[in-house]
This record gives sequence, structure tokens and C-alpha cells, in this order.
Amino acid sequence: MLSDTIILKKIQRQPKQSAGYKQLVRELGLHGDARKELSGKLEKLISAGELVKVDSDRYAIPRAATATGKNLIAGKLSLHRDGFGFVIPDL
Repeated sequence: MLSDTIILKKIQRQPKQSAGYKQLVRELGLHGDARKELSGKLEKLISAGELVKVDSDRYAIPRAATATGKNLIAGKLSLHRDGFGFVIPDL
């Protein structure tokens, strides 16, 4: 059985404290239903604030961002062709 602790430790051991979904599947040796379980666990960890989604399939430990003392907002960047954009915050 896959636990939250195993997932978090695997990501924390990465050089930038982030890992992609396929990387986690490969390194944890997951097959079949275990892959779906991983997806559910990752979403649960994001909801709990223990992980942040950095890209479409990349996950990171949020402590790296808060340790710098900067006021950061996680969200999606919406760009306009005229050169400006907006950050749509994740709620």
C-alpha cells in the first residue's frame, strides 16, 4: 500500500524537491491500479497543503517557497497576445 509519507519522502529526496508523475510511477515501481491510487494521493496532498502542483504533471514541496520568506501566490498564468498577463490564483 502506498502511503503519503512514502510519496513525500521520495519527492523530498529529489535535488529540487520536486518530481513528475511519471518519475514517481517509475521510481516507486507502480503498475495498474497503484497508478490511480498515486493520482488520488497526490491530489489529497495538494488539498492538504503538503504539496503544490508546479506544472501539469510536476509536484513540489511547498516549504522550499516559504523558506525564502517571500510572499508567493500559486496559480495559473494567463497570457495575452499583446504581451500582458494575469495570475489566476489557485483557491
